[in-house]
Amino acid sequence: MKSLIELPEKFKSAASVIAASEFNNVRYEVILQATPPSEPDSIFIDFECYSTENEPTPGQIYDLSFLTRYNCLRFNLDIIINSGFLLHRDISSYTWLNDDDEPINFSSPTSKQFEKISANLYPLFQDYFFYSS
Repeated sequence: MKSLIELPEKFKSAASVIAASEFNNVRYEVILQATPPSEPDSIFIDFECYSTENEPTPGQIYDLSFLTRYNCLRFNLDIIINSGFLLHRDISSYTWLNDDDEPINFSSPTSKQFEKISANLYPLFQDYFFYSS
């Protein structure tokens, strides 16, 4: 895992473009969050939403974690699904889970958009935060 003090500007820019790619008239600010002691090698990011329309609501924050211990991307989407999140283990494998880590069946136009965003963010996280072998 690469040492991280702050997010590289190129990463923040690319992640913002990817996050906004599925929603018209939306801009995201990518903010690095403090890493909890239980996940010292993981990356925790907030996507703060700025919008001229109500998709998604302006000011909403979406939590995103790259959990190195599990090699997965966890997108907390409590805003669109109560107590749920989207888990990506690789670019094509994802699961919607509830807070008990049980798979749930969740499908909506918005969920499909977040699945695409997550699939595009996964390789970006790998490129920036893991050494090539």
